[in-house]
Amino acid sequence: MLNEEYFHLARLNNQQKLNAHGINAKSYNNFTYEHVKNCLKLVKAHSPQTVPKILDCGCGWGGLGRVIRKTHPDIVINGIEPDEAMSSVAALFHDKVLTASIEQYQSFKPINELLSTSDIIILSDVFEHLYDPWKVYSDICKTMKPGASLILSIPTITNVYSLAYLFREGFTYRASGIYDFTHQRFFAPSDILDLISKLTLRDHTIAVTNNYCPESANMFLESPSEPGTISCSLDKDVTLRIRKNSIKHQQLITRGLIVSVNMQT
Repeated sequence: MLNEEYFHLARLNNQQKLNAHGINAKSYNNFTYEHVKNCLKLVKAHSPQTVPKILDCGCGWGGLGRVIRKTHPDIVINGIEPDEAMSSVAALFHDKVLTASIEQYQSFKPINELLSTSDIIILSDVFEHLYDPWKVYSDICKTMKPGASLILSIPTITNVYSLAYLFREGFTYRASGIYDFTHQRFFAPSDILDLISKLTLRDHTIAVTNNYCPESANMFLESPSEPGTISCSLDKDVTLRIRKNSIKHQQLITRGLIVSVNMQT
């Protein structure tokens, strides 16, 4: 079942601040946390006496773990983070943090143990850093226990703010944002949903949230001569025209998708 919740404008506009690269860095954590809370409800409804176990893959400095711990102090939260400095800080807020990459799951047994015993597995802004995210996703799905949930937060390259950068600068990597030099893969919203639909071979349900991009939305202007049509300038030579509120319009003002995949069996 696909439950699409579009554009949580109030929370995004009131609580988020942009960094120097124009990237709404905090929004993924907040949107991901909404899915964590929903998955926790499913776990508690299934096993009321269970203390849920969360695994945050690519946990960074432990920011999401800190937020979860504030409202759920008794939950078990483990992490995986390849950067040693980050993992050492995240360990202050987690029960256990492995200094490793999720891509080491085949050779590093402790990762597989956490994947097979966790109730909620989080990969927030991780897939774009992986060489083969399709295999990683497929294998994690096979490893998860029945009733567990997998939460993915994946940025998309197809919003117009990103496309305008391509037209102005060409394809050049940056220190952070969608063109981060550590990114191996780039996704459109359709790529993400296609990956999940084709590679989730177990019975499952999903919930999808589109992470709204205000910078992209503000680039569009109403067309006074063509009702229902909007346009935006990608550079001095290129103007994009599109039907307002169409699927393409929604994709062009979406920064990323946050998807919960809940395994039924």
